[in-house]
Amino acid sequence: MREITDSTAEELLTALQGRIYYNPLVTGYEIKDRFIAGNVIEKAERIEAWMGDNPENERMPEINRRWRL
Repeated sequence: MREITDSTAEELLTALQGRIYYNPLVTGYEIKDRFIAGNVIEKAERIEAWMGDNPENERMPEINRRWRL
C-alpha cells in the first residue's frame, strides 16, 4: 500500500486506524472484520496468552490499547 499511496507506514496506520488491527497471532495487520471473525473468545484467550509470553515486544503498546480495558 505504501507504493500505491506514496505514504509512509506511519501515515497509513494513522489513516486506517479503527479499520485495521495488529494481530500478534498472525504477526501482521488485519482488517477489523477478519480480526473479530471466528471464535472470538478463543482468539482473545490466545492473544492474552501471547501478551503474557511477550511483554517486551515492540508492538505491546499498540496491543495493550486494544486488549486492556
